[in-house]
Amino acid sequence: MNGIFELLKSPSFWFGSVIIGILINIASHFLIQKWGGWLSKISKKWATRTEKLSKERENRILALMNNPSEQIFQLSEATYIRSRGNQHMMFTSIILLYLIGFGLVKLISHVQFDWLLETFKTLVAIFSLFLMISASIDFFDATSKVSEIREARSREKKLKEINENTRHQLR
Repeated sequence: MNGIFELLKSPSFWFGSVIIGILINIASHFLIQKWGGWLSKISKKWATRTEKLSKERENRILALMNNPSEQIFQLSEATYIRSRGNQHMMFTSIILLYLIGFGLVKLISHVQFDWLLETFKTLVAIFSLFLMISASIDFFDATSKVSEIREARSREKKLKEINENTRHQLR
């Protein structure tokens, strides 16, 4: 703690801080000029992509409205995708438990096969990572399908309420 206080008292610390601050300011100005156009292009592409995805989602919701058979089909597809994600997670868990067991056998037997264990660990880690990413994508896809179905049903219900209120007002 005393070292920090001594450092704060030294003029070289403050001089270095000012110089570093000036260099960062100059570098940031240069980087903004150099990469500003590139960052704005990425931002525009991102906004365009987000808008496109939003319109696609809206079209899917409108297609699901007043179409119970399509809603049931999409719900069954979401259930299938979610179960596939569960299978990936279970398979990953089994592989990881196998790896733990393999490590325990090494500890118990005191046999020298470190190179095999390290290679196996690396392969299992890569494969498990792939399965976890795949399962996450499946869960996200299934959740978005269910979300679209719920949104379509909600809108459908609101439209029915509006139509019934309109009929009651016309009578």
